[in-house]
Amino acid sequence: MKKDLEMRLKNGGTVVVANSVLSQQFEAYLSPAAPEGIQPAWSSIPILTYQAWIKKLWSEIDSIDTPRLLNVRQERALWRRVIRDSEAAPFPLTNLANVSRWAADAWWLLHQWKLDNVELLRFASGLDSDALINWHRRFSEILAERGWIDRAQLEHSLTQHLTAYSEGPVTWAQFSEETPAQGALFDHLLHQGWKMSRWETREVESESGRVCLPDGAAEIKAAARWAASRLDKSSSARIAVVVADLDERRSQVNRIFADTLHPQSVLLGSEARSSCWIASGEEHEFQPALGAALTALELLSPSGSFFSFSRWLRSPFFDASFGSENERALLEIRLRNELFSQLGFVDALTTGGLSGFLQQYAPRIALVMRDLNTLVNSIPHRCTPTQWVQIWQK
Repeated sequence: MKKDLEMRLKNGGTVVVANSVLSQQFEAYLSPAAPEGIQPAWSSIPILTYQAWIKKLWSEIDSIDTPRLLNVRQERALWRRVIRDSEAAPFPLTNLANVSRWAADAWWLLHQWKLDNVELLRFASGLDSDALINWHRRFSEILAERGWIDRAQLEHSLTQHLTAYSEGPVTWAQFSEETPAQGALFDHLLHQGWKMSRWETREVESESGRVCLPDGAAEIKAAARWAASRLDKSSSARIAVVVADLDERRSQVNRIFADTLHPQSVLLGSEARSSCWIASGEEHEFQPALGAALTALELLSPSGSFFSFSRWLRSPFFDASFGSENERALLEIRLRNELFSQLGFVDALTTGGLSGFLQQYAPRIALVMRDLNTLVNSIPHRCTPTQWVQIWQK
């Protein structure tokens, strides 16, 4: 398969991949082999992400009637303006950024899959659907009035303005899911005389096996021996083992892996860094309290969300004044049914009604959240490391 791709590109050309991760992988995939310890120097063919490639095509169109392509910041600002100035919102907007992102994502999906929003959304009629249709209509009107287009319309605009122009072959590689808009652009370029082709690798570097073992402990030991054998082949290998009931068996898993990977150095400290992660709770390193502390710091940060608060409520490091673990679990269930669980934690706490909810059902937690919010808002923008440590400890 690699030789097939190299033959296509031997006289030059461009590889277009879906995202930036694939572009890095393809550069390594196409690099020439070299003896161990020797770093080869080679001239790579252009490997572009799909978004970078279509923007490059648009920039090369030389026409006075070509609409102006908005960048990401301009699109976001325009969506916020449309929604802020609209009277179609069925409820008070407490988080304009999230609502505008939701509307923009829906707009992009409708264009990529060539759907009519009025026809589609009439099957889900309601205030939300009506507001979304009005926002989309107003956004489209502004683009037409100003002679602009956004990324969602770029494929359609290219099919209208792009003439037959191709200096070399263009290969679309590893598109796991090609949208109808992308497919229409590919067919248009092919019809215009472009040397277009698709390439998919069918090589899968994997192996699987099934082993029958008498009990769970034997399974863990077998997995640890497998991990040790992989590390013997490559000491820098990164290995993951999935354990179904890790929450109940974490200590056993850590002990068996430590004994198996480095039995001679268990008492002196293992040389292999390992950790256990529970999908339903904290990320546990060797000191689970660190994960709980980081969750507490995350709450009032820009990334704080309901999921952060959910992890915080499930933390085992509470005293009795916060209620039992079962009581905090019931509180979390009630929170999931509230609208403010869809907001960022700071917005939910300050304007979304979470503070009043906690005051009613969990006064102790409400008091702590109020004090924490006061502490964070009183912190100066610049602190010494010692001051930051004292704040984090609080």
